[in-house]
Amino acid sequence: MAYDGIMMHQVKNLLIETIKGGRINKIYQISKYELLFQVRANKKNYQLLISSHPMYARVQLTSLSYPTPESPNPLTMLYRKLLEGGYIKDIEQIDLDRIFKITFSCHNELGDYIEYILYVEVMGKHSNIILVGQNDKIIDCIKHSITPVYCLIIGMAASMASYIPMVCDKSYIFPNSTICIHDGQTGIMQTSRKANDIMNFYNKCDERLAELVYANTSITKDFLDGIADREYYMFPEEAKELGIVDTIVGVDCPIDEIL
Repeated sequence: MAYDGIMMHQVKNLLIETIKGGRINKIYQISKYELLFQVRANKKNYQLLISSHPMYARVQLTSLSYPTPESPNPLTMLYRKLLEGGYIKDIEQIDLDRIFKITFSCHNELGDYIEYILYVEVMGKHSNIILVGQNDKIIDCIKHSITPVYCLIIGMAASMASYIPMVCDKSYIFPNSTICIHDGQTGIMQTSRKANDIMNFYNKCDERLAELVYANTSITKDFLDGIADREYYMFPEEAKELGIVDTIVGVDCPIDEIL
């Protein structure tokens, strides 16, 4: 039977009868496309399977046993942080379309009430699972866009903005624009133990950013170490030579190419 809008309407009604108001006890990502929610509702335990598989996308209750990873990946950790301990407030279907809208009632670290919405799009190879927070802000999704991303630098790209052109599919820069790379800075007013924890975290961030730079540019470790603790400015020619940008507008391509 096709998992179409009519089928999803029946599934929605079943989910409302069984797990609406239920508490989220545990969340696992059991495959590249699938999430498994362990739900406690009406004094019973349920397993809610949410899949964005290109051929078998679906939402269903299951009694099957699935192998779970020994350690959670970043997506699972995010879902656990935001949703575990929360309750399923509502389960809706957008009109009779193949989109589920599951609303979770949760509390943040400060104990404040907050709602999250999980959209499940059952649309073949375009299926996706999207977590949305306040003001309809997308927090994360199980599938990320394969649409090419382009960057155009007008003026200056400084600090964290200098990393954006490195990871885009293609980066353009105007002839008189500049790029500035520098280390992160922070002012710490904490106990010595907390200050040490913060600095350890910042060191890990530096390591991650360095890995991103090495993977996406021709910048070497020696070069990056050499500009540490500096405000390193560069013009488009040097940025292109280092692999930070691809194209200088008006030099390598006409402006019509980016319009």
